[in-house]
Amino acid sequence: GWRSTTEAGPQERAAAGGGINGAIADVRAAPAQHPRREIPPGVSVIARTLTGVKLVVVGGVAAGASVAARARRLDEFAEIVVFEKSHHVSFANCGLPYHIGEVITDRNRLLLQTPESLRESLDIDVRIATEVVSIDRAAKTVTVRELDSGRTYTESYDKLALCMGARALRPPLPGIDLPGIHVLRRIADMDQIKT
Repeated sequence: GWRSTTEAGPQERAAAGGGINGAIADVRAAPAQHPRREIPPGVSVIARTLTGVKLVVVGGVAAGASVAARARRLDEFAEIVVFEKSHHVSFANCGLPYHIGEVITDRNRLLLQTPESLRESLDIDVRIATEVVSIDRAAKTVTVRELDSGRTYTESYDKLALCMGARALRPPLPGIDLPGIHVLRRIADMDQIKT
């Protein structure tokens, strides 16, 4: 069951790690360096304890968008920031070949969510075309670079989720680097193939 971290010793708080106990332990043990959200009266003690938790998600396609959405369902007061290196989040990657083959003619049907729709529906701050270039675990910060402007800045976090996905395997076959050979994982890959 749930125990207040004021009753738990430092070793128990450290062992709590993840989940609701870990989130509570982290918040009480080391207050965040970012502003807290205002909590309406009548909200439960657990929700009040979690308020101010800042989750940074690295990667905003399938896993990253799912983690951010699930975190929002678990804690309506958390601050959630998603960094996605590409220009698109939460798209129908299984539909990419169907758009190339013109079975799906409307490209927009592949875009399930946008940064704006995630902000509006779930209050998630999604920053596209933004690459996390380093993580400082001791300071609980990530350094990010905006790919379009080159601007670099630091973002703090209480919890960090790494959801970058995978890279396509390009086996060492003769001709693999020829101009007509493509990888298809993202919207930009699809667009390149269609041009």
